Amino acid sequence: MNLLTKFIAVVAGAAVVVLPLEAQASNWETFRSSNTNDATVFDNTDSSSFASKTFEIDGAGSFTTPIMAEGMLFFAKRINATNLNEVNAVSLSDGSIIWQKTYTRQIQRLLYDNGKIYFGADKFYCLNASDGSEVWSQGQDMQGDTITWAYVFRIANNIVLGWSEPTSGKKFLALNASNGSVVNDLGRRDFEKVREVVVDGSNFYFNLVSGSGTSIHTDIESYSLSDFSQNWTTTESCPSDSANILIDSDEDMIYLSSGSYRFCGFDQNTGARYFYTPNSPLRTNFSKYGDRIFAFSATTNGAISSFDPKAKNGNASTTMVLENETFSSAPTIVNDVIYGGTNLGRIWGMNMESGEKKLWDLGESGDYINYIAYADGRFAIRAVNSTNPKIYLVDASTFDLAYPDQYTISLESPYKTDGVYNSYLGQLHAHWIPDNPTWSQLHRKDPEPGFVADQYDDKGYQFVALTEHNLITDYSGGSDLLSFKYAEEDTQDYGGNHILAIGITETIDENDSDQNRIDQIIDQSGGAVLAHPSAKYYKIDLLRLLELKNYIGLEGYNYAIDVHKVLGSSYAFEKYDDIITTGKKIWVTAGDDSTPGNYGIDGAAVVVFSKDLNQSEILQNLKDGNFYAVQGSKAPRMGVSVSGNEITVTSDQVGEIKFIGKGGAELQKEEGVTSSTYSVNGDEIYIRAEVESTESGKKSWSQPIFVKKVRARDTSSYGKRYISLGSDASLVSNTTEAVEAKTLDANQYPTQTPPSGYFSQIYSLITSGQVLEGTKLSFNYAKDMLTTNEDNLSIYSFNEAGGVWEKVPSVVDKSSQTVSADLSHFSLYALSAETPADIVAPSLSLLSPVDLTNLSGEVELKVNATDNDIVSRVDFAVDDIAQTSDTDLSDGWSALLDMDDYSTGEHTLTISAEDPAGNSSVIDYQFSVANSAFIAPTAEISMPLVGEYLKGIFNIAGSFSAQNELQSISVYLDDVFIEDADINLLDDTISKSIDWDQFREGEHTLRVELIDGRGNVTNDSILVNIGEEQNVEIISPEEGIYMHSETIPIQFAPEDSTLVAKLDGVEVANNSSIKLLDYTLGEHTLTVEKESTVLAERKFSISTNLDDLKKTTTILYNENHITNKGIYLSILLHIQTAKFFEDIGWIKLRDRMLENLQHFIIVQSKGKFPKIDEYARNVLVGEIEWIKVTY
Repeated sequence: MNLLTKFIAVVAGAAVVVLPLEAQASNWETFRSSNTNDATVFDNTDSSSFASKTFEIDGAGSFTTPIMAEGMLFFAKRINATNLNEVNAVSLSDGSIIWQKTYTRQIQRLLYDNGKIYFGADKFYCLNASDGSEVWSQGQDMQGDTITWAYVFRIANNIVLGWSEPTSGKKFLALNASNGSVVNDLGRRDFEKVREVVVDGSNFYFNLVSGSGTSIHTDIESYSLSDFSQNWTTTESCPSDSANILIDSDEDMIYLSSGSYRFCGFDQNTGARYFYTPNSPLRTNFSKYGDRIFAFSATTNGAISSFDPKAKNGNASTTMVLENETFSSAPTIVNDVIYGGTNLGRIWGMNMESGEKKLWDLGESGDYINYIAYADGRFAIRAVNSTNPKIYLVDASTFDLAYPDQYTISLESPYKTDGVYNSYLGQLHAHWIPDNPTWSQLHRKDPEPGFVADQYDDKGYQFVALTEHNLITDYSGGSDLLSFKYAEEDTQDYGGNHILAIGITETIDENDSDQNRIDQIIDQSGGAVLAHPSAKYYKIDLLRLLELKNYIGLEGYNYAIDVHKVLGSSYAFEKYDDIITTGKKIWVTAGDDSTPGNYGIDGAAVVVFSKDLNQSEILQNLKDGNFYAVQGSKAPRMGVSVSGNEITVTSDQVGEIKFIGKGGAELQKEEGVTSSTYSVNGDEIYIRAEVESTESGKKSWSQPIFVKKVRARDTSSYGKRYISLGSDASLVSNTTEAVEAKTLDANQYPTQTPPSGYFSQIYSLITSGQVLEGTKLSFNYAKDMLTTNEDNLSIYSFNEAGGVWEKVPSVVDKSSQTVSADLSHFSLYALSAETPADIVAPSLSLLSPVDLTNLSGEVELKVNATDNDIVSRVDFAVDDIAQTSDTDLSDGWSALLDMDDYSTGEHTLTISAEDPAGNSSVIDYQFSVANSAFIAPTAEISMPLVGEYLKGIFNIAGSFSAQNELQSISVYLDDVFIEDADINLLDDTISKSIDWDQFREGEHTLRVELIDGRGNVTNDSILVNIGEEQNVEIISPEEGIYMHSETIPIQFAPEDSTLVAKLDGVEVANNSSIKLLDYTLGEHTLTVEKESTVLAERKFSISTNLDDLKKTTTILYNENHITNKGIYLSILLHIQTAKFFEDIGWIKLRDRMLENLQHFIIVQSKGKFPKIDEYARNVLVGEIEWIKVTY
């Protein structure tokens, strides 16, 4: 009976291929799928599932073994009898072809690594796995000879190992996996004799066959991956054509076997031959499980053989398990079950623990199953048939020999269910002291906490924490709004960190270390939140966030940065996901960071679940994570519930609900819903939800629910055995007594964490006996999930006596992405890293486009960013406005910008790269845009009118247009932020009701500012008057010219104590008189003002002539500024003479007389007893000079 009912067309070839290292038991991930028994077969009799594309092949075709990664199946096949080969990427979900590429030489093997596919054909190739685009190709060897055929063995440590065929012989070649450059060739051309290359740690090994007939033999050579120096070569060969090689790193052994039943073992460190078994039961490919090696015997009746390599020639056993049926594939061991394919198209399996055996009908009669691969809960099974070769894709649950209770899943949710909890909207990050000095000049009263608290109260908030810079705000509120009585934002200077201190009574020392500042907050029973960790000037790097402890959480979204597009990121979720992926339990908040006069309010907040609205309960629920973060009061209200292994999220607004897990990966997304349920599989580490409203576009974010996948079945046997601990770890245990191995629950985690947090679950290993030599613990890791360089990884054990995590000497194998360590005792173990101090900034350059002139349409920016550790993010900005970020290093650093978002002309592109230590590099490029469809946004105020008087509550109104999504439309008065406008997207209008009595009366500039989602800004402004219109008349002085010797009245109407007269900016009293001698000659201005607003203005001039000069002299004499009468009379005589010359037109003689007078006045103002004081001298000399110039 055939269990397989779904058919999707694809073809596989007939070549029997050596089982690659990836298929060996020690490298398989153990996973139990919970899907229903079902399978998908790729079969070319049903071509419709392949979008009407049919695959056909003749008997001469050869095909690579399939690879499964990134939700796709990759394989290469030969096209008919031609020399053309085709690389295919097929969807694992529906069998559709994602991409295909054709090449002119046979392709014998595909490799996958870190989002790339590597293979050899007419040259070496590297393709992007996602779309098949070429990353690089290499068609020349180290000597520059043209390659005609290439083959890849392995990829490890960013090195591709293979051979090339230039003119004669197969030449070893090592290439840089990033760019394809040739690294080394060992100077060898004899690789046609090499059967396989394998890698372990920092070394690679290959088996070299020599001789023929009875003298045929195989040797192994070992080389370093770092410098390609030879470590050793065997001095004693294996007397066979050993094609199959296995590295047993648990025993430091390398095994060789052949079809002639000869089996050899070599010391991995020296190459010395450990044993040779001429009549071994092992034949062809083999796998290791526990301390024995297993293989299938291709006899008339299928048999399974095993061998204890440590016993050398002993302990061999062979068991017939098939009747009239033979094995046709190598053994594959997954989840404690060994699988093999048969010549009758069936799958045989045996549970290695219980001994239970089963057979499953899989294919058609005549199928010959020659390859079985496994990944992520699926088997890819290649079957050869004389008429219809195929690949079967089978769900792992079809083969039901694995323990059904192998794992249990526990979910740790911060959301409480021990009673009725109300939801309270609150603000944790708000300032009440303005940064803008104009604020106090504009408003009628000085700033105070109640002003900001009332604003939040008006928006419907239930509580607020006023977090002023380095100042505790002692304010409990005067309304129904709960204001945290004590809070501050502990602030360091430029480049330092900001920490919100909620519920403290003593100011924190901002000059102390970050951890000490947090501890000071905790010691006061307060709560610490790390503010805007991804801001440009006050960021907190990822490594610091991992090291710090005892803080509530971090600000995942900061509204102020988002509104004003400050370079840097308003979002910090990429850091947050990196942190909680390590198992570190912190929560995520959102805050306005509002400041009166600068930034808006109600753009970011939290909603806390609490039984009562009081400070102690709100703070405790914040500490416990019983809340979620929102983009203000208009964001969706969420509900989060857990039932069994299901998490349900509800929303009060229709929109998109997204579930996010390990490393920020999107697990599930549903659109146009108000509820969504996610079924947990156990490998997520955590699950958090994001809800985005269709109506408002606002988002809400839940706290993470931590997932623990615990191995439930017994692991209590002793001796040497292989134990799969979970999805990310395995143990080779060798003990004298029983072993208890389990995953630690989150509530059992130690208080202290390893240096970089947890890169794995914590495993508890316990035995009452001795831990013997050969006990080894291994952790798997995903390179693209790391927050540090692979070289920094290590296994850590917990010292319970000292309460600290201690580093265990470990080996990092980059090829298999595992970290292993020999254990001498049992304890708690986890994977972490010790990252050295890093002050080196990343190097950064733009790879493409090379020409940045006259760009149009969508432009992909490709960036080269490297670091001595790793690059954690690359940010892109245009004209100092943040555009997008790339935090996924697996597919290279890039960004897609649409030139239609920018105006035609010149712009500045800013690219910055940052590493986990916070070091950053910034580089600017100039680019120009041509033929842009960009339409600049507009905003227009239609009400009030220009010059209109505003009093009491008055509505402003206007309209706008914007090509891009809106970020905000804000109202400003004299460049002081007042309110965000209410936006009507149906008719593109804005409105806002504002109480104008809060502002000082007089003339002001009313401005509306629109910012779109791309940071484009437009403004419209008008002059308005605040207060009642008031007519003021200046009676005196009148417009005209007054003589310097005059005294004139100052008079205006009406009489009003709030009105102030100013002459040249200096107050003068109404109904007073001023002596013009006290003012300079020339034009003057008298204004009448109210609250610094000018209501009336009068300009007049002061002049003089010779007649006025005589009057001035007399006044000065009478006021005793000239103390000698003779001097006074002499001055008058000079003036009279000058007048005579002027009247008859002798101006030169007049001026000479006046110059003599000037000199006389200056001389008389000097000496021990001056006859003219300084005041009189300045007045007289000034008037004489005026007369000389004017007349």
